[in-house]
Amino acid sequence: MRSLQLYNSHQKEWKMIEQKIRAILYSRFSPRPLQAICTCGNQFKVDATADEKITAACPQCKASVTIRNCESCESQLADLRQHCWKRGWEIVSQHVDKALSGSDDCRDRPGLFDAKVACKRGYRLVVRNLDRLFRDMEKSALFRAEMNAKGVKIVSLEQPEA
Repeated sequence: MRSLQLYNSHQKEWKMIEQKIRAILYSRFSPRPLQAICTCGNQFKVDATADEKITAACPQCKASVTIRNCESCESQLADLRQHCWKRGWEIVSQHVDKALSGSDDCRDRPGLFDAKVACKRGYRLVVRNLDRLFRDMEKSALFRAEMNAKGVKIVSLEQPEA
């Protein structure tokens, strides 16, 4: 919640009102290998999928190993929702880009484009990490400046100072 002061001209007084903060959630998943460790001690890489949990066979002992894919869109959104609910923010919409690169332009990523369009002055665009927006620092800086000019604050769970 944030407080605003409004002047009531009929009663000729200032009045404090509470305004609920609105949030747009965005997550992006781009597949990359994950590190798995088997009970036999063998370490191996597993190709990530968009699934929350991945099960793979250890190449050494053939045991089944389950890995939690902390980068899945579903797990990102769950973290983002929890962050907003703890603060009493209203979640307006959620947007996802699965298996798309962070180096792609905004117009080539429908989830990010829709999130950008949905953002209004005073809204928060909430992401787990700023690299979910763009991998390229220049594109990231331009996007953040555009959102700032629009009156939108970008909130990163992993970089709270950003």
